[in-house]
Amino acid sequence: MKKIIFLLGALLFTGGVVTAQKLTVDKVPAQVRQAFMKKFPKVYKYTWEMEDSNYEVTFKLDGKEASANFDSAGNWLESETEISQSELPNAVLDGIKRDFPGFKTEEVVKGETPDKGAFYEVHLEKGEQEYKASYAESGTLINKKLITEEAEEND
Repeated sequence: MKKIIFLLGALLFTGGVVTAQKLTVDKVPAQVRQAFMKKFPKVYKYTWEMEDSNYEVTFKLDGKEASANFDSAGNWLESETEISQSELPNAVLDGIKRDFPGFKTEEVVKGETPDKGAFYEVHLEKGEQEYKASYAESGTLINKKLITEEAEEND
């Protein structure tokens, strides 16, 4: 459950405020469904939601929670997959040690966009401090956000 909450929170972190509405597959345009099947041909079980003006599909990829967003024309916008800390590139691990000394990595998501390529989002904790941080594959910190109790309630 915590992993699903983090995945949804990660989507909020990268995409701004989200208003989602569950959809049946017949309410998803054919070009969006076809783009999804082309991008993820091995996925057979999934659920759709309308997220602002885009379509989000949630599914399992190689046994891991994943999601992808498409616009109404079927253009792929972003995908995210839950991964383990051991799957982080060494450069990202080094970046976390550098930028967040003494913090423990709680959750990890690998994301990808057509224009920016792969990135990694991590939930970090140290005592009462919690951050969500985003890293490029090179280990460069893209952004970070301090998580407060109020922010968690709104996620």
